[in-house]
Amino acid sequence: MGTLNSACRAMLRSAVVCAGLVAASLAATSAQAADKVSIAGLTTDLGGVPLVVLGQDKELQAKHNIEVDVKLYPTVPTVWTAFTAGEFDMLPGGAAGFAAFAAKGGPVRIISTYATANADLIGKTDKITSADGLKGKKVAVPMGGLWKLTAAQIKAKYGLEPGNGYEVVPVPNLLAGVTQVLAGTADFAMGWEPDTTRVLLTYPELKIVLQSADVRPAGEPTHIQVVVGYNRMSDEAAKNFAAALGEAVKKVRADPKAAEDTFWKVSGGDAGTQKYVFANAVSAGRYNLDVHELTPEDRALIKADTSIVVPLDTVPDTFFGK
Repeated sequence: MGTLNSACRAMLRSAVVCAGLVAASLAATSAQAADKVSIAGLTTDLGGVPLVVLGQDKELQAKHNIEVDVKLYPTVPTVWTAFTAGEFDMLPGGAAGFAAFAAKGGPVRIISTYATANADLIGKTDKITSADGLKGKKVAVPMGGLWKLTAAQIKAKYGLEPGNGYEVVPVPNLLAGVTQVLAGTADFAMGWEPDTTRVLLTYPELKIVLQSADVRPAGEPTHIQVVVGYNRMSDEAAKNFAAALGEAVKKVRADPKAAEDTFWKVSGGDAGTQKYVFANAVSAGRYNLDVHELTPEDRALIKADTSIVVPLDTVPDTFFGK
């Protein structure tokens, strides 16, 4: 009996040790299972502040079992070219441009909302209230999804379109467009918050002459910016990333100055005399960061916007997060 009991105790100890090894192995596997994802922003666009904050917050990434690599590019054309080439997983911006990419076979979908914001035309003239204010003018434009939507809304409102009523001058970013306005080679420059505030504080002679809200149907919210990602990302990775970015945005809203400091440090840029423009825009509610998975209301608004630029029957329904 003693021999039997000793054998049983030995077997039990072996089982406990084995169970411990299995548990340790599972824990190690779990620790290594964080999804690695990448997202990009612009060195010149302070809208990328939350991305940089998340990229620097390893504890927040670990909490959501995600590893985030943030890449920064100098201009809209360079980041868009890199995205369509699949060099990284996700990019925030206006939904319409991404929808056009999806309509051409781009395997992407909306991951989450990002912010509500206006497209702004900045110039020296009085506010544009009719087609006459834009007719025959030159508009310096970063060629992206937000502009495509705004151009379509201008056409619907005033009957004007690029090449048939006014001229578009492609530029890499708002600051380059402003340079042309100041030089007299363009009448207006197109951009968005928080860089709009930065420009207006730097150049008091400039002002907002038209916003996308002015050409939207009455009562509709300002344009929704979204985060779009490649379908190669798993649903779990996308969900975890959206949750992590949502928490990063809360941190940004709680201390936007510290967040902006982090952005300038990582990007290597220089805020110059207009430090904390982003912080002021966020605190004043001019730039409303809001990250969450799409609601039915969000989806309906984004589809309505997209339909102005791209026929919806050409866009896979999966693009809209379904």
